[in-house]
Amino acid sequence: MAKKQMVLNEMKKKMNWLKENTDYHVAFMCLQGSQNYGFDEYTDDYSSDFDVKCFIIPTLKDLLERPNMISKELVMNDKSHIEVKDIRLLGNLLYKMNPTYLELLYTPYFYVNKEYQRVRTLLFLKSLKEMRDDISNRDVKRFVKSMQGFIYEKRKGLEKRTDSGQEIFDIYKYNPKQLHHLARLSEMVSEVARLDGKVNFESLMNLDFLSIKEKNKIKKYKTAPIEYSEAIYLADTYVKKAECEINKLLENNSLTVNDITLDKLNSLFEDYVSDCVKIDVIKSIQKTNQEKKGAKADSI
Repeated sequence: MAKKQMVLNEMKKKMNWLKENTDYHVAFMCLQGSQNYGFDEYTDDYSSDFDVKCFIIPTLKDLLERPNMISKELVMNDKSHIEVKDIRLLGNLLYKMNPTYLELLYTPYFYVNKEYQRVRTLLFLKSLKEMRDDISNRDVKRFVKSMQGFIYEKRKGLEKRTDSGQEIFDIYKYNPKQLHHLARLSEMVSEVARLDGKVNFESLMNLDFLSIKEKNKIKKYKTAPIEYSEAIYLADTYVKKAECEINKLLENNSLTVNDITLDKLNSLFEDYVSDCVKIDVIKSIQKTNQEKKGAKADSI
């Protein structure tokens, strides 16, 4: 089976599960992770997860009564996870230049709920993707500082046992996947610095600026783990490299913030959410009126 079809089948399965097990107004979901940047692998020894982020539209009640926007992780029957978020949180996370969410603007894998505001959602996603390069370069200083935060997080996670990786941690005494991510993020930061603050996120995501040999080396960090002492040395080397590149970039470049892009982004989210909520309210009123008419007819 072709990779794209395999991924879409997995996403369809998750979408159907959400419809059957929740009452959320699901708009769309995006794939996040190794499939997006070509580091996925499916063998007897290693199989990549299918990580998705699902975005939902708040109800009128959510907007009026619930100040805390929904953000939770759901566990399916097969133990796989779905991260569910209020669509408004995506706007906030893009504002913060969070690379995990910028990635969603460039993934070729997204799945729109055909049964909920499909046309409006497709138009929203089209507009969002048209803005993605401007969004990625809106605040480069915040972007590289966010990347640095993720690098520190991966370094900390390198020597931390997790529930999902206990067996491999017990063997190697560290988490190989964290070394893989740390190396990848460090190389991304170095490329932004090399381009004096220009963020070509699609190239960063795919590591197009690296040779095939270099990319394979980073991939093997998680699929063919190295010895503990070498892993720790490499991890600290990548952290220091990223720190140096970021400091050099911030010292030598005047990085401005593009407020025009921010205004456009805010308007896009506001219009999309308000349109969806208005339609939901109208449909709810129509349904209530029909039920009243039905009840009145039954009583005659």
